[in-house]
This record gives sequence, structure tokens and C-alpha cells, in this order.
Amino acid sequence: TFDESVEYLQNCLLSNDIISVDIELLRRRYPYTISYALSSESAISIAFADYTDAQAATVWRLMGRVLASKKVLGQNYTNFDIYWLRALGLQPNISLVDDTRIRHAVLWPELSHKLDFMTIQYTREPYYKEEGKGWSKIRGGEGLRQLKTYNCKDTLVTREIYDVQELEFNDRPELKKFYYEHELPLAQAMAVMETRGMLCD
Repeated sequence: TFDESVEYLQNCLLSNDIISVDIELLRRRYPYTISYALSSESAISIAFADYTDAQAATVWRLMGRVLASKKVLGQNYTNFDIYWLRALGLQPNISLVDDTRIRHAVLWPELSHKLDFMTIQYTREPYYKEEGKGWSKIRGGEGLRQLKTYNCKDTLVTREIYDVQELEFNDRPELKKFYYEHELPLAQAMAVMETRGMLCD
């Protein structure tokens, strides 16, 4: 509901912890829902078009404040989510981003860096990635509920993966230093360049 969304986003603004974020697209073209997770056990999924104009303005402003001012976590966030969020008119702060895909590439370069693989590697969450497909074929409100549940699971496992990666980085501090001093700044710079483009004659 509108009240639940506002309350959760306000709690995100009050939190001093990293917030996991993920968007879902309809037919790989239209941003449809966005999920925020305060921990690996608490998440909300908000559909972009669920509210009246006045309610939507309030929710969007809160979403924008979270993305602009809080430390945000995502899976492949610097290569995907950030572009769609900017296209929606939001202003995510690239300097406050962590990306589990890049972290995994530093920790385990020889392994797959897809979320489904990392979920198996780091969590005990049963396989759920098929739940994100075919949801629109379900009539009534169940289709949207299925998509939102899937959206929440993505942010929850991303946060759980991040927490375990932190333990791995603590065991190998030289890799943590490499991630924060080389790989993440490089990804952030690439995201800025790809957003701005290049001037051509």
C-alpha cells in the first residue's frame, strides 16, 4: 500500500546500513517494480504505477532520496539498474554504490557471476529464478504479486550474498583493497562515461 511504501522508504532513510536495490522490467523494456531491502530478511517491492498522482509524487521523491543519499547495493547495478533508474528521472549516487557481481569477480574470477549461481554458492535459498518468467500470464492480481515476490527475493539474496562476501574479504584483505581501490572506481567511472556518452564530430 501507499502507507507501507512510505514507511519502508522512510526507514531506509533512517538506516545507517547498506540498502539492497533491484528493478524489474516488463518485457525487458519497461521498468515495472523496484525493491528495497534493509537486510537479508526484510524487503519491499513497489510497482511504479500503483498510486494516485499525489501519492506517486511522494513515493518517487522518497525513492530518489534513498538512491541519492544512502549506500546502495545491487547485483550488476553499475551495468544495468543505474541506467534504468536515471532514465526514470531518479538520480542514484554512483559514488555510494556496491556491486555484488564485481565483488564476486574479484573474489572468484573463475566462477560464474550470475545471481542464480551466486545464490547457490552463498545462500540456502531454494532456486527461484524461474518465478520471474511468465508472471504476466497469471490473471488477476496474482501475477503482480508473483513479480513483486520475485523482486524482493532478488534484493534479499543480494544482501545475503554481500554479507558473506564481507567475511571472505575480511579473510583476504588484499582483495578487499583491490576491489575498493581499483575495480569499483573503474566500474563507477565506466557508468558515468556510458551515461554521458562521447562527443563525436
